[in-house]
Amino acid sequence: MLGGTPLTAVAQSPDCSNMQTQRDLNTCAGLNWERADLALNEAFQALTPNLSESRKSALVEAQLQWIEFRDAECQFSSSWAQGGSLQPALAAGCLAGLTEQRTIELKSYSQGEYLPALTDNYGSVRQQLNDVSRQLQQRLSASRQLELEAANQAWVNFRETACEFERSGGGDSALTNCLIRLTETRIDRLQNYLDSP
Repeated sequence: MLGGTPLTAVAQSPDCSNMQTQRDLNTCAGLNWERADLALNEAFQALTPNLSESRKSALVEAQLQWIEFRDAECQFSSSWAQGGSLQPALAAGCLAGLTEQRTIELKSYSQGEYLPALTDNYGSVRQQLNDVSRQLQQRLSASRQLELEAANQAWVNFRETACEFERSGGGDSALTNCLIRLTETRIDRLQNYLDSP
């Protein structure tokens, strides 16, 4: 399994359509992440038999880099509530969201497709990313700045390996599309942090 933990027994689960306590919220968020993780692993397992050994190796490397990014990102994302009762739900929500997004990418690979970028100008989106990242850094405490730097570096490592995988199946145009698309996604995520109170 490439991340995650086994599903908690249903008998131990609260009614997630009618959560009453912070504990219920935390448990339900965790269950949602576990379901997302199972779907990701199913998509990964469905994809790998159809790949050459070199592409399979490239995908495994990209997936390992994605896990590092996911964990660093969700540490940063939930760290504003460090030590509070809300932090587990925030972390699980982040894990589920990133996992669902990655599952969509893996499923598109299974169909021989790559998700499209919104624009075709890598230089422009790279500049936007630098601008948003700089603005966000200025608003953070020193410890959260370090967490964001770790998440950003993990994201760069993931982007490079993921886009090399896409290039291996679609050439240079797939590489460029991937670089732009993942940068656009990163801009949106950082902008959401910037827009949060």
